[in-house]
Amino acid sequence: MQPGTGALRRDGVRHRGTGRRRPNADVVRTRHLDRAFHRRAALRPGIRSVCGVGNKRGSKKEVNVTKKEEKTDTEITKEEIETDQSEQENLQEELEKATAQAAEYLDGWQRTQAEFSNYKKRQETERAQMMVLASAGLLYKLLPVVDDFERALSTMPPHLDQLTWSEGILMIKHKLDAILESEGVKPIETAGQAFDPHYHEAVTHEEAPGYEEDQIIGQVQKGYTLGERVLRPALVRVAKAPAAQPEQNNDTTEDKE
Repeated sequence: MQPGTGALRRDGVRHRGTGRRRPNADVVRTRHLDRAFHRRAALRPGIRSVCGVGNKRGSKKEVNVTKKEEKTDTEITKEEIETDQSEQENLQEELEKATAQAAEYLDGWQRTQAEFSNYKKRQETERAQMMVLASAGLLYKLLPVVDDFERALSTMPPHLDQLTWSEGILMIKHKLDAILESEGVKPIETAGQAFDPHYHEAVTHEEAPGYEEDQIIGQVQKGYTLGERVLRPALVRVAKAPAAQPEQNNDTTEDKE
């Protein structure tokens, strides 16, 4: 034991609690305030651990997250495609309905147009018929006057043809014929024609050599038509078949011999 050195210690042996206390390793000394703060190596996270490099668990998690994100994106894309297809189908159905409705409207419009056109034609025809019927009564009343003029001219003696008043009567007859013709009144043909009950009215049926059965052989009164209507039928004489000749009795002739 040396003076001034204290108790003797075994070399290499250090006793805890003896001597000067050492500061805590994590404490910042007052004289080192300007230095960087250092942590123990055991407490500092490793760079590789933070960055995820070499960490199998972290890598698996990141891969799973990436797969989930890709799967989610794929599902979203499929949903969008299905939504687009559904919208296209709906639009196609609406287009077909609109096309069918437009065709129906067009068909209805065409029918209405055709019906209206037929209505106009029918109205014009009925109006024309009404005008014809309205004038038919007056024209029918003029026919007896025309008949009288024709009978007077047909029975006039030849020596009176050159007189002034006879020429005046003939002029009046021509004017009446012109008025009737302008109104659509035409005489019915009878000479040599076959009897037609629609235009002719038979007064008598006579045997007439040289004429066929039901052939007109003469005219009693002239008939007239107004357009397609018969204003007055013609009164005519019609031929009939000749009567059968009685057969001679041959037995009577032989007895006489």
